[in-house]
Amino acid sequence: MRFLCGKRGATLVELIAAVLILAVVVLAVFTGITAAQNSIYANSAQSKAAAQAQSMADTLMNLVKKDGVAAQLSGTAYPAGDTKKTTDASVTFPQTNGKKYQYRITRASTDEYLYHFEGKNPSDPKKTISAEASANLELYKIEVAVTYPGTTATSCVQLTAYAAKTA
Repeated sequence: MRFLCGKRGATLVELIAAVLILAVVVLAVFTGITAAQNSIYANSAQSKAAAQAQSMADTLMNLVKKDGVAAQLSGTAYPAGDTKKTTDASVTFPQTNGKKYQYRITRASTDEYLYHFEGKNPSDPKKTISAEASANLELYKIEVAVTYPGTTATSCVQLTAYAAKTA
């Protein structure tokens, strides 16, 4: 009570304490703002990479259905300098080779196609492709990977799609 009635004002210790408390509050606010901006940037980069992967998978599916695999590996659907293409199922995918876009197209089994593409259980006899229909289909698994700069390191969006080409 004496402080409120006194004419001396605040002491130096009280001023330093007030400034320190204010500095801590301001620092906490700026740290929160920076974290929010980093989160927004990371989500934006990931969303953009996911959209690119989806677009790439859609394009490859349509081209595979139309022309088959050989055309996709020799074609120029994507920039050669930025894209890694393969049909080798034995290699690790995606590879850490610095390429922004990677895709691998491999033959898919009838069971794998039914389970992943058609959403059917291959062990159910009512949900299978007949031998005749299977002989006329070329089933493909298309794997796409798009890298993007993450907040701490390079990250990757992966997508798997299936396509069938009538022979």
